[in-house]
Amino acid sequence: MKNSSVNMDAPTKRHGRGRRRLAYVIGFLVMIPLGFFVNAGPYQDYQQVREQLRAEEEEVALLESENATYVGEIERLQKDSYVEALARRELTYSRPGEDVFIVKNLPDSRVETAERSAEDTGGPLESMVRSLEGLF
Repeated sequence: MKNSSVNMDAPTKRHGRGRRRLAYVIGFLVMIPLGFFVNAGPYQDYQQVREQLRAEEEEVALLESENATYVGEIERLQKDSYVEALARRELTYSRPGEDVFIVKNLPDSRVETAERSAEDTGGPLESMVRSLEGLF
């Protein structure tokens, strides 16, 4: 009789394992959507922060470009020839012995060309320094 009771327990154990396995599968299938639902808020926050980071990076790139423009202007302002050309154009300064003529209705492109040529040639001091550089 013991032998038959052992046989009776075996199907019950198998049936219990099947139910337990089914409960695990159902639990797993319930946990997947629950996990998505629980993580929906943090994922939206992540997307917002990512968009904000992209906007901040664009602003940084714009500010770096603007900074480079200002650095270039500072470098130009440290050159005597540029300052002289700027003073001549904006303040109508002249050297001693020079006469200043103000021409009205002149297109701006000619003024910029004249300013660039004054910057390129430099003043008398710069041309003297350039000629001395060739000696050494």
